[in-house]
Formats: sequence, C-alpha cells, structure tokens
Amino acid sequence: MLADDVTIRLERPVDVAAVRSLLVACFGGDDEADLVDELRESIDFRGDLAFVAVAGDSVVGHVLLSTLRVGSRRAVALAPLAVAPLWQGRGIGSALVEEALGRAIDEGEGLVVVLGPPAFYARFGAVAAASLGLTGGYDSAGEEWQAIKLPAYDDELRGEVVYPPAFSD
Repeated sequence: MLADDVTIRLERPVDVAAVRSLLVACFGGDDEADLVDELRESIDFRGDLAFVAVAGDSVVGHVLLSTLRVGSRRAVALAPLAVAPLWQGRGIGSALVEEALGRAIDEGEGLVVVLGPPAFYARFGAVAAASLGLTGGYDSAGEEWQAIKLPAYDDELRGEVVYPPAFSD
C-alpha cells in the first residue's frame, strides 16, 4: 500500500532535472537518465505515460512507457522504473507501475514489454516475452524479458520487437 505522504502524477517539465538525478542515483550512472532524456526528445515519448511519485516537493520515483513496434503493430515499453533508495519497500514502484498500466489500458494499448525481475513484474501479469511469440529486443535476457497483456491485446501482437533508437544508443 502506498504511503499517505506520496502521490503519483504525470511527469511535468519542472520534474526533468529531479528525474534525471533520481535515475543517476538509482542506477549508479547516466545510462538510464540519458535514455529518458533521449526518449523525451523523440516521437516515441508518451507524455501521457510518464509518471512521478512525489513526497512533499521531492520526486522519489519515476516510470516511463514509450512506444515500440511489434511486427507492424504498436506496443509500449516500460523502462525505466526507479524509486529512490530511501523510499524503496513502501509500495511506490508498484503504485507507479499500476498507474502506468491503468493509463495504457485507457489509451487502448494491448501490450507492455519490460526487462526486469520476474518476481516483481509477475504481480502485474507479466510472462516471459518469448511465451507470447515475441522475438528480438532483449530475448537473450531470458525470463527477465517479459510482456504484460492488456485488455486490448490480440494474438497478432507477436513477432519481432523493435525498440526506439534511444534504447540502442
């Protein structure tokens, strides 16, 4: 359950610097922060699918869903998800994912692809991406490369996953 002093909301332009600092702190380098910065400047950025967790005036969590392709169809990638170390274990990561998935459902998305720990993402319905007929992307990561079927999912959402260029830069 999310703490009463934390709120989840859409990311705003004023949050960009705080999100960057959060990502650098959580991942120990610039790679994820650079990814998010590059995605924000691309056509794959979905401002309607970028969320922050805020405690007081501080950004303590962030999640982003961006557009990718599965064959000739559109889907979304969940990456990255970050919660400030001192705020972990309080349900913030789960609340961010739930908010992002809820909005993706509202927007008619059918599939979310994610790279991460199966024990965490299974609670949101994630299964091994390969089990849904997905290839490419991060398939060498095995069970950590996962996909979440949303209500608009159909069996045509299979084939090669092509991430935005920002993921390979």
